[in-house]
Amino acid sequence: MVFQTFTKYMVACGVVLASNVIADDAAPVPTLQAPVKKVPTKEELFSQDFIQKLSLTYGHMIQKSLNNPMIQLNAKGVMDGIQEGIDGKKAPLTEKEYEEALQAIQQYAYDDMANKNLAEAEAMLKKNATESGVVVLEDGKLQYKVLKEGTGDAKVTEETMPTINYEATYSNGQKLGSSEQTGGPIDVKLNDTIPGFKKGMLGMKVGEKRRILIHPDLGFGKSGQLPNGLLVFEVEVTKLSPLPTDDMSDDEDDDEDDFDNDDADLEDDDDDLADADDFDDEDEDNASPSDDLNFNKS
Repeated sequence: MVFQTFTKYMVACGVVLASNVIADDAAPVPTLQAPVKKVPTKEELFSQDFIQKLSLTYGHMIQKSLNNPMIQLNAKGVMDGIQEGIDGKKAPLTEKEYEEALQAIQQYAYDDMANKNLAEAEAMLKKNATESGVVVLEDGKLQYKVLKEGTGDAKVTEETMPTINYEATYSNGQKLGSSEQTGGPIDVKLNDTIPGFKKGMLGMKVGEKRRILIHPDLGFGKSGQLPNGLLVFEVEVTKLSPLPTDDMSDDEDDDEDDFDNDDADLEDDDDDLADADDFDDEDEDNASPSDDLNFNKS
């Protein structure tokens, strides 16, 4: 994305990289100019030809909206409904009945998806627990495998602030975010993270890299892109620093079990989680670690 943007910028500004090595008697290199986009006139926009193009495009947009993972509407029924509306016939459902029915269908479909994902997550955790090198921190809930050993005596604790490289996905490969996307290693306050991430990092040394598998109960639950999806973090500690004094004081005032009450945390953070996991491709370049991964639970 960055390379593409840079290339477009160079073309628009007429930059010619080879110009410095061209002989004096050579023909001048023409400056590349970005094409000027023609703005349609009012007459063109309201012409029958352009209205037809808009109409066809609108039809394509309706067709795309029919491919909803929650419910597959009948394309012929939609077209028949349009024609009935043109003919002045009454719709079989009122707008209120239509909206209520759609909401109920989507909720049932969402619950079915969440139940399916939960079963797959628990089956994967059960199978993975038998693999060589896997350390089970909580049976059926949290486990990790060391991908690279660390060095030194210092370890990640609740009183430290690790600097990490990370990549976060769901178990189906769907990406959540990475430190590479956000410009490099990030500092993390463990008490600002989801419970599974915090517990999975404790004890890591500088240079150590782990793959951490997190059950949805210790992750995002039914919120986010993949309801009840199994989280997979690959985390490498690049540096360890003491937790800032203000944060340590705040921690002493907090109940030690704050982050064990996962359901309450998730209910309080529904809006934040929705924002964090509505991960449109267009917004990835502007994403921050807190937005991507819900590190900040405040």
